[in-house]
Amino acid sequence: MRGILLSLMAIAFVLALFGCSSRKEIECEVFKIKDFDSKIATKAKDNVDYILIESHEEYFELLSDNKIVLNNPGRFDEEFFEKNMLIFIEFRYSIGVIDLQATTYLEKKNLVINLHPTFDFGQYFSGQRIGIILEKIDFKDIIIE
Repeated sequence: MRGILLSLMAIAFVLALFGCSSRKEIECEVFKIKDFDSKIATKAKDNVDYILIESHEEYFELLSDNKIVLNNPGRFDEEFFEKNMLIFIEFRYSIGVIDLQATTYLEKKNLVINLHPTFDFGQYFSGQRIGIILEKIDFKDIIIE
């Protein structure tokens, strides 16, 4: 009897520790982009703007109007958008940014994008533009940290 009780307590502890988190990691791929029109972007913070693209029609319209400029625009076709979505981010900072990576997760139905800049600490204004490929997910809002 005592062994069963200890086993149940151990299982409850493991579930409480690992199974009840409201945070779900989402795999993503980060790539550099040439440019996008920040006038059509959504402001996340003072130094961060983003564009969310969920369909091939949206993507093709932005390409056609030169609102986004990519190295390999043909990479994202109709089949790609059946399972994935794109988020383009522009990050501006008052010191040099060498690289910008991101991690993504769902937390309380919000898509959270955590940016990881690498700085070179030069005394100049710097910015980075990245694209993030994510599987299509339902979310309420985008939060960029």
